[in-house]
Amino acid sequence: MAGLDELPDAVAVARLVRSVTGLEPRDPRPLGSGVTTIAWRVETDADPVVVLIQRPEAARAAATNVDIPPRYGAQLAILDQLHAGAGRVPRPIAWGGNEEHAGLARFSLPWAMVSEATGATGEADAISVAGLHELGAWIAALHALPCTGLGLLEDRRDALVAPHADMGTALLERWPGLWPFDGTSLIAHPIARLAAPLVEPASRFREALLRFGLLTRGVVLHSDLNPLHLFLSDGHLATVIDFSDAFVGPAAADLAVLASHYGWERTQQVIEGYTTSTILRETRLAEAELLGVAIGLYRVRKRFVGQQPRERIDRDIAFLKATIERAAHLLRG
Repeated sequence: MAGLDELPDAVAVARLVRSVTGLEPRDPRPLGSGVTTIAWRVETDADPVVVLIQRPEAARAAATNVDIPPRYGAQLAILDQLHAGAGRVPRPIAWGGNEEHAGLARFSLPWAMVSEATGATGEADAISVAGLHELGAWIAALHALPCTGLGLLEDRRDALVAPHADMGTALLERWPGLWPFDGTSLIAHPIARLAAPLVEPASRFREALLRFGLLTRGVVLHSDLNPLHLFLSDGHLATVIDFSDAFVGPAAADLAVLASHYGWERTQQVIEGYTTSTILRETRLAEAELLGVAIGLYRVRKRFVGQQPRERIDRDIAFLKATIERAAHLLRG
């Protein structure tokens, strides 16, 4: 098991940049640390580059109860296609899994190298209506990428391939404990303790949600579209980062997750940019509202198990309540 002492230092990161790019590295410094990845920013004689390094297993396990390695090959496979098409992603430069780059790093942890993201993160209300439409068009381009299988993407750069044939399995692989696909009763869910009046109305969605498990085809999903991963410039969408949770699943999942961070009104504006088809807009919104019930329950459970502050749990409960109310009409049809 890799230990924290195996993390590379500035010298090792600078050497890697020099070996890969042939440029002289300057001022390597940590850019940030997520659940699965530590990022370094390195100046060069050209543009700055960002080196992504997988956190050791022990550190990942301590940060979350769901350990999904970053799978840099799959991430760069997505970036390869988006950078050549829809754009608004970092430029992929190198991956330690490529044969040509094997042995260049002076450390054993998986790594990848990309260009620096343009723009800056902002609060959810910092993105303009035009930016929301741009995000919708970008999500549509992501969902149009060719892929096979269902579930978390295999760690390879030549194709977007997932290992499963069952959508329920795919959803649980990404979100362990996702009701109702985990087969449990909401009586055993933390929502029964935290907001008991929501148990009965949420339970009504069980059969409708289980129909998602019958889907045999999916699309490539970012699955974690939140303000930390959307870089803006004057309210417009500049760059989307962090595809470590990418998987093949139902298209509406990206929209449901987005709604949990940005609200349903902004998500509707995103859907306006997603497609010009009125029928598809209505379909995606309805599907997202249904999946939003499951996502809302998952977020409450995750916050509760992770002993997050009660105010954060209450925000997720408020999203769940609003989503149940919005989606109730779908059960009457």
